[in-house]
Amino acid sequence: MILERVCATDAEDGDVVEISNILMEGDWVVAEYTENGSDPIPDYEGYDFTFGMEQQLTVSTNMDPVKSGIWRVVRDSDGSLKVYLNLGDDGDVFSELTDDWDYVSFVDGQLLLKDESGDGTVDTLTFVRK
Repeated sequence: MILERVCATDAEDGDVVEISNILMEGDWVVAEYTENGSDPIPDYEGYDFTFGMEQQLTVSTNMDPVKSGIWRVVRDSDGSLKVYLNLGDDGDVFSELTDDWDYVSFVDGQLLLKDESGDGTVDTLTFVRK
């Protein structure tokens, strides 16, 4: 296990600040989530994701909260941008999203994230602003 300290310098990193501000601008929906290159998983249809202040992440349906967690954008020791999502590990569909996702891009209201496992499999997660 490698422990990394998230320093105040993240607040001075323009990319970290920009991505954080983008995430906090309104609600998001999961447009696509794939594991190991498989077909998209439809489990997230009808849920809104709100990236709030103090790194609070709320999942809701019809404005009723159903799950809460935390989020954070950081630049890791390799210089890569990461979006950390933590919705617990209790085995529900939301815990599948708990990971340290690599930031890929933000284009036309879509935030693309990916995670490459040690065995080379790649998961992708695309959020779209609602």
